[in-house]
Amino acid sequence: MTEPVIPWLLVVFRPELTLAWIPADIGPGFTLADELFEQVGDDDLSGFYDRLYAPDGVMVGVQVTPIVMPDLAKELSALPYVRSVSDGKQLRIMFEHIAPKTELREEIDQAFGGRMYRSLGNDVAMSFDTFFLDETERQYLASRPARWVTVTPIEQ
Repeated sequence: MTEPVIPWLLVVFRPELTLAWIPADIGPGFTLADELFEQVGDDDLSGFYDRLYAPDGVMVGVQVTPIVMPDLAKELSALPYVRSVSDGKQLRIMFEHIAPKTELREEIDQAFGGRMYRSLGNDVAMSFDTFFLDETERQYLASRPARWVTVTPIEQ
């Protein structure tokens, strides 16, 4: 029996939450429309990832502890769906609008890996494996109001 393919999630940090499902690690770069994104650093360990839950038990986001770009939370905190926490050492990507003072439960997954990317226009993106999410959580993500895009990996 074939194991189900668990996709990766690509988050492109733009004013509108921009997401893409990718079948696996896309490697050192990709294009989105005509914009080239290249990997920052040469490692595929860009950060640690933990799920965030609202008081009603619904997963509403992912908390990221970046390794490759440690100041990422400060750089992206002006975006409406990004929150800087732990004195800028972590960022929360919110897939649901939750009042800023809402107490969220953090599931300490300590999933790690992924890649960070930057475009020539200075946009940032990150990709990570969603193995630590269950199928219901992936379906929830797929239903989020976001700009869903298709990307093309660059030739290696």
